[in-house]
Amino acid sequence: MRTLRAVLPDGEATVGFQRRWTPPYRAVFCAVVGQAGDAAGLLELVAGERPDLAIVDIRMPPDHSVEGIEAARTIRERHPSVGILVLSAFVEVEDALELLAGGRKVGHLLKSRVTVVDEFIEALDRILRGGSVVDPSLVQELFSAQRSDDPLAHLNAREREVANSASRRTATITAVSWPF
Repeated sequence: MRTLRAVLPDGEATVGFQRRWTPPYRAVFCAVVGQAGDAAGLLELVAGERPDLAIVDIRMPPDHSVEGIEAARTIRERHPSVGILVLSAFVEVEDALELLAGGRKVGHLLKSRVTVVDEFIEALDRILRGGSVVDPSLVQELFSAQRSDDPLAHLNAREREVANSASRRTATITAVSWPF
């Protein structure tokens, strides 16, 4: 197995992550080629080192707001061959959706879920092979949000049937009236 080249964020938010994971996964297949203290440093590091994978903290200095997710977007745009794993302390549905929309070589995991070395290595491997990794909590939030945003969610089965029938009739009338 070839050695994975990875860059990591460097900061208070990932100290525990680095302490838990750097030795085990480095020993298995990873060489950490750099660590960055902020989003700008991470972007410079990715441009200079051309790693296989960038592990990004969603909240990075200086403001700890959107710097990490913006860095991940920029890495995706400028270096599409670099896999991206975003780590977050909380479920960030909108940010994750935008990043995951790219579909390839990307993952989003909650830091609290990264506890088993083999599972973490499997997630990294999946990203590097072109796949996606999504934290189960994020999936649950996505389905919950979808259900709560559905304007037809309060309809019973018969009401849905009537609404579907009405929409089909409207589509037919539109097609006959304006045959473009």
